[in-house]
Amino acid sequence: MASDSSENDALLVLRSAIAAGVTPLLSVTEDSSTGTDVFAQATHLHIGTQGGQKTFPLSAETRYTSDGKPIDLRSVYFTWLHKDDTTATYVTARTATNRELASPDNAGGEVSNFPFTARTDLVAWLDGTNEESENLRPLDAAKAAQQAERAAAITAGTADGAPAVGAGGAVKIPGAVDPKLAKIYAGERRMGDRNSILRGIKPTVWTASSMWKLRYVKN
Repeated sequence: MASDSSENDALLVLRSAIAAGVTPLLSVTEDSSTGTDVFAQATHLHIGTQGGQKTFPLSAETRYTSDGKPIDLRSVYFTWLHKDDTTATYVTARTATNRELASPDNAGGEVSNFPFTARTDLVAWLDGTNEESENLRPLDAAKAAQQAERAAAITAGTADGAPAVGAGGAVKIPGAVDPKLAKIYAGERRMGDRNSILRGIKPTVWTASSMWKLRYVKN
């Protein structure tokens, strides 16, 4: 049984639809009844699955990356639609589509420009020719990365104003001394204040009285 993550992953759902011969539907709203054949007008992609229809915003980032940056679903689906184009034809179509997307009457955004090798790799993965891709992040990598960043921010005290958290979950108050350090400091022998350090140690002056006291103590 597929996990919730895989069932809701746009790339896997699109790949499965391609394998099953299912054609996704573009729409101008989240409602599939507002379908359109004009790519630049579309804001959502609807894909039929065995478990029902899945809807994804075209602006949503996917797990597919180029130069370390995630590619949005709009760019992924555009690449699939133009999988048989030559490089020159693809570039021309992409330029024209981005011009249309920029029109106030259309969806906005843009089709990303990523290398020919990355586009070829993406198409090969989508059509099932390749089972793996070095440009494809693990399914839960993005979520795991966000959780790690959140945990680090909380520990540093920079997450939404949250205070820093020390060992054992103790909250650190800015400017406060750690109780363990305070105990260590309290047990240390004072070496003198600033004035005594600057003046230095006074020489001992021996008198007859002090010499008598020293002999008396020794005896």
